[in-house]
Amino acid sequence: MTGDTPEVMYEKAQRAFAAQEWQGAAESFGKLWHDHPKSDLASDAQFYEAESRYGQQKYNGAFELFKRYLNMVDDCPTCGLHFEREDGFFAGALAINIIAVGGLFTIVFVAALIVTIPEVPVAPLLAILVPIVVLGPIVYYPFSKTVWVAVDRAFLQHLDENEVTDEQYRRGTER
Repeated sequence: MTGDTPEVMYEKAQRAFAAQEWQGAAESFGKLWHDHPKSDLASDAQFYEAESRYGQQKYNGAFELFKRYLNMVDDCPTCGLHFEREDGFFAGALAINIIAVGGLFTIVFVAALIVTIPEVPVAPLLAILVPIVVLGPIVYYPFSKTVWVAVDRAFLQHLDENEVTDEQYRRGTER
């Protein structure tokens, strides 16, 4: 695939994906987004690389990202990507966590009201909602961090044309 355009690389990887040649597809998609991070196809290639790894049944790698439940490793054990790109980077993860837990709370609360109106049982409702509010953020926090890293890599790094992506930064420091 050396010298191929991103479009040609993507088509070859898509053929491997369609044929369920998971390892070849994952390698091809990974090479595309590593070699051409500014390409319009880079974010799709990242997605299909993950899907190809799922096809290989390599879906337990997310657990390797956490040293302990709430402490994420500094760098990806597979590709070396440094997760916390700047101070305060994981504030976005906090926002995702609040939105997810708040959404769950709202859905459960509204559903409980719809089912129990006009005589709302306050004590049982509190017995359900308080644990959601107290334990939900703790349980969901590691997931919100991985979701935030994915959002950052797939969308936010590509919004500013002048921003150096992780791949470009690593290539510049390896020289």
